[in-house]
Amino acid sequence: LPAIKERYYSPAEYFELSAQVEHRMEFEMGVIRNMGATSDVHSELMLNFASALKTVVKGRGCKVYAETVSLEVSKNKKYYLPDVMLTCDKRDHQDRQMKRYPSLVAEVVSPGSINRDREEKFQAYLKLPSLQYYLLISQEQVRIEVFSRSKGKNWQFNYYEDLADEISLPLVDIKLSVKDIYDEAELIPPTVFEESEGQDSPEK
Repeated sequence: LPAIKERYYSPAEYFELSAQVEHRMEFEMGVIRNMGATSDVHSELMLNFASALKTVVKGRGCKVYAETVSLEVSKNKKYYLPDVMLTCDKRDHQDRQMKRYPSLVAEVVSPGSINRDREEKFQAYLKLPSLQYYLLISQEQVRIEVFSRSKGKNWQFNYYEDLADEISLPLVDIKLSVKDIYDEAELIPPTVFEESEGQDSPEK
Protein backbone atom coordinates (compact mmCIF):
# COMPACT_ATOMS: atom_id res chain seq x y z
CA LEU A 1 0.00 0.00 0.00
CA PRO A 2 1.19 3.56 -0.67
CA ALA A 3 2.82 5.12 2.39
CA ILE A 4 1.26 8.27 3.82
CA LYS A 5 4.22 10.63 3.90
CA GLU A 6 4.35 13.51 6.36
CA ARG A 7 3.68 16.38 3.99
CA TYR A 8 0.77 18.50 2.84
CA TYR A 9 -1.57 17.00 0.28
CA SER A 10 -4.06 18.56 -2.11
CA PRO A 11 -7.71 17.41 -2.09
CA ALA A 12 -7.11 15.78 -5.49
CA GLU A 13 -4.18 13.79 -4.07
CA TYR A 14 -6.31 12.75 -1.10
CA PHE A 15 -9.07 11.34 -3.30
CA GLU A 16 -6.56 9.65 -5.59
CA LEU A 17 -4.84 8.01 -2.63
CA SER A 18 -8.17 7.04 -1.05
CA ALA A 19 -9.05 5.12 -4.21
CA GLN A 20 -5.82 3.10 -3.97
CA VAL A 21 -6.04 1.87 -0.38
CA GLU A 22 -8.59 -0.16 1.55
CA HIS A 23 -8.26 1.57 4.91
CA ARG A 24 -10.17 4.76 5.65
CA MET A 25 -8.60 8.19 5.60
CA GLU A 26 -9.81 11.70 6.39
CA PHE A 27 -8.39 15.02 5.18
CA GLU A 28 -7.79 18.13 7.29
CA MET A 29 -6.04 21.24 6.01
CA GLY A 30 -3.67 19.31 3.75
CA VAL A 31 -3.00 16.54 6.29
CA ILE A 32 -4.23 12.98 5.73
CA ARG A 33 -5.40 11.22 8.88
CA ASN A 34 -5.40 7.43 8.85
CA MET A 35 -8.47 6.12 10.63
CA GLY A 36 -7.92 3.27 13.08
CA ALA A 37 -9.56 -0.13 12.91
CA THR A 38 -13.08 -0.35 14.28
CA SER A 39 -14.52 -2.85 16.76
CA ASP A 40 -17.10 -5.45 15.81
CA VAL A 41 -19.80 -3.66 17.82
CA HIS A 42 -18.95 -0.43 16.01
CA SER A 43 -19.66 -2.20 12.73
CA GLU A 44 -22.88 -3.75 14.06
CA LEU A 45 -24.27 -0.45 15.33
CA MET A 46 -23.31 1.38 12.17
CA LEU A 47 -24.95 -1.20 9.92
CA ASN A 48 -28.05 -1.48 12.13
CA PHE A 49 -28.53 2.28 12.06
CA ALA A 50 -27.88 2.56 8.32
CA SER A 51 -30.28 -0.31 7.61
CA ALA A 52 -33.05 1.14 9.79
CA LEU A 53 -32.58 4.55 8.20
CA LYS A 54 -32.61 3.16 4.67
CA THR A 55 -35.84 1.26 5.33
CA VAL A 56 -37.61 4.41 6.54
CA VAL A 57 -36.53 6.64 3.63
CA LYS A 58 -37.08 4.06 0.88
CA GLY A 59 -38.86 5.60 -2.09
CA ARG A 60 -38.08 9.20 -1.14
CA GLY A 61 -35.10 9.65 -3.43
CA CYS A 62 -32.75 9.79 -0.45
CA LYS A 63 -29.40 8.01 -0.13
CA VAL A 64 -27.80 6.45 2.95
CA TYR A 65 -24.03 6.03 3.04
CA ALA A 66 -21.98 4.16 5.63
CA GLU A 67 -18.37 4.92 6.51
CA THR A 68 -16.70 4.93 3.09
CA VAL A 69 -18.07 8.06 1.37
CA SER A 70 -16.40 11.40 2.04
CA LEU A 71 -18.30 14.44 3.25
CA GLU A 72 -16.95 17.86 2.35
CA VAL A 73 -17.30 19.90 5.52
CA SER A 74 -15.08 22.73 4.35
CA LYS A 75 -14.29 23.20 0.65
CA ASN A 76 -10.76 22.03 -0.18
CA LYS A 77 -9.93 21.96 3.55
CA LYS A 78 -11.78 19.19 5.40
CA TYR A 79 -13.20 15.86 4.23
CA TYR A 80 -14.57 13.45 6.85
CA LEU A 81 -15.94 9.91 6.64
CA PRO A 82 -19.12 9.87 8.76
CA ASP A 83 -20.14 6.46 10.02
CA VAL A 84 -23.61 7.06 8.57
CA MET A 85 -24.81 9.89 6.38
CA LEU A 86 -28.24 10.65 4.91
CA THR A 87 -28.67 13.00 1.97
CA CYS A 88 -31.89 13.77 0.13
CA ASP A 89 -30.42 16.53 -2.03
CA LYS A 90 -30.30 15.77 -5.76
CA ARG A 91 -27.06 17.72 -6.07
CA ASP A 92 -25.34 14.92 -4.17
CA HIS A 93 -26.11 12.53 -7.04
CA GLN A 94 -23.66 14.39 -9.25
CA ASP A 95 -20.41 13.57 -7.48
CA ARG A 96 -19.43 9.96 -6.76
CA GLN A 97 -16.37 10.85 -4.67
CA MET A 98 -17.96 13.11 -2.08
CA LYS A 99 -21.22 14.49 -0.71
CA ARG A 100 -21.92 18.05 0.35
CA TYR A 101 -25.56 18.35 1.43
CA PRO A 102 -26.40 15.80 4.16
CA SER A 103 -29.52 16.22 6.26
CA LEU A 104 -28.31 13.73 8.91
CA VAL A 105 -24.91 12.54 10.10
CA ALA A 106 -24.27 9.87 12.76
CA GLU A 107 -21.08 8.70 14.46
CA VAL A 108 -20.64 5.53 16.53
CA VAL A 109 -18.46 6.60 19.43
CA SER A 110 -16.07 5.11 21.96
CA PRO A 111 -14.13 6.75 24.83
CA GLY A 112 -11.25 7.23 22.39
CA SER A 113 -13.31 9.08 19.78
CA ILE A 114 -16.07 10.81 21.75
CA ASN A 115 -14.21 14.08 22.32
CA ARG A 116 -13.34 14.52 18.66
CA ASP A 117 -16.83 13.49 17.52
CA ARG A 118 -18.61 15.72 20.04
CA GLU A 119 -16.36 18.75 19.70
CA GLU A 120 -14.10 19.01 16.65
CA LYS A 121 -16.32 17.17 14.20
CA PHE A 122 -19.54 18.65 15.51
CA GLN A 123 -18.14 22.16 15.17
CA ALA A 124 -17.37 21.37 11.54
CA TYR A 125 -20.66 19.62 10.80
CA LEU A 126 -22.90 22.32 12.25
CA LYS A 127 -21.59 24.78 9.66
CA LEU A 128 -23.27 22.73 6.92
CA PRO A 129 -26.51 24.59 6.07
CA SER A 130 -28.23 21.35 5.00
CA LEU A 131 -27.57 19.44 8.22
CA GLN A 132 -30.64 18.96 10.42
CA TYR A 133 -29.48 16.22 12.80
CA TYR A 134 -26.24 14.94 14.31
CA LEU A 135 -26.33 11.69 16.30
CA LEU A 136 -23.77 10.06 18.57
CA ILE A 137 -24.30 6.33 19.18
CA SER A 138 -22.48 4.76 22.15
CA GLN A 139 -20.70 1.40 22.03
CA GLU A 140 -20.55 1.13 25.83
CA GLN A 141 -24.21 1.45 26.74
CA VAL A 142 -27.60 2.04 25.22
CA ARG A 143 -27.32 5.77 24.65
CA ILE A 144 -27.99 7.86 21.58
CA GLU A 145 -27.40 11.60 21.71
CA VAL A 146 -29.34 13.69 19.22
CA PHE A 147 -28.49 17.24 18.27
CA SER A 148 -31.17 18.90 16.15
CA ARG A 149 -31.07 22.21 14.35
CA SER A 150 -33.31 24.88 15.82
CA LYS A 151 -33.72 28.49 14.70
CA GLY A 152 -30.70 30.33 13.39
CA LYS A 153 -27.47 28.97 14.83
CA ASN A 154 -29.17 27.28 17.79
CA TRP A 155 -29.18 23.53 18.30
CA GLN A 156 -31.30 21.42 20.65
CA PHE A 157 -30.10 18.33 22.51
CA ASN A 158 -31.89 15.13 23.51
CA TYR A 159 -30.80 11.61 24.38
CA TYR A 160 -32.27 8.11 24.51
CA GLU A 161 -31.22 5.32 26.91
CA ASP A 162 -34.12 2.87 26.80
CA LEU A 163 -34.55 0.15 24.18
CA ALA A 164 -38.27 0.92 24.16
CA ASP A 165 -37.64 4.53 23.11
CA GLU A 166 -38.51 5.83 19.68
CA ILE A 167 -36.30 8.51 18.18
CA SER A 168 -38.39 11.16 16.47
CA LEU A 169 -36.69 13.31 13.83
CA PRO A 170 -39.51 15.50 12.52
CA LEU A 171 -37.31 17.80 10.42
CA VAL A 172 -36.65 14.86 8.09
CA ASP A 173 -39.93 13.01 8.85
CA ILE A 174 -38.20 9.98 10.36
CA LYS A 175 -38.86 7.79 13.41
CA LEU A 176 -36.39 5.13 14.50
CA SER A 177 -36.50 2.43 17.17
CA VAL A 178 -33.62 2.35 19.65
CA LYS A 179 -34.13 -1.40 19.89
CA ASP A 180 -33.52 -1.80 16.14
CA ILE A 181 -30.30 0.19 16.33
CA TYR A 182 -28.91 -1.93 19.18
CA ASP A 183 -30.31 -5.21 17.83
CA GLU A 184 -27.97 -8.11 18.76
CA ALA A 185 -25.07 -5.73 19.44
CA GLU A 186 -22.77 -6.94 22.24
CA LEU A 187 -21.79 -3.69 23.93
CA ILE A 188 -18.22 -3.15 25.09
CA PRO A 189 -17.87 -2.58 28.88
CA PRO A 190 -15.97 0.61 29.82
CA THR A 191 -13.31 -1.52 31.56
CA VAL A 192 -12.34 -3.06 28.22
CA PHE A 193 -11.63 0.39 26.79
CA GLU A 194 -9.66 1.31 29.91
CA GLU A 195 -7.51 -1.82 29.67
CA SER A 196 -6.72 -1.11 26.03
CA GLU A 197 -5.39 2.39 26.69
CA GLY A 198 -1.80 2.71 25.61
CA GLN A 199 -2.08 -0.37 23.40
CA ASP A 200 -2.84 -0.66 19.68
CA SER A 201 -6.57 -0.25 20.21
CA PRO A 202 -9.25 0.73 17.70
CA GLU A 203 -9.78 4.45 17.29
CA LYS A 204 -13.53 3.99 17.21
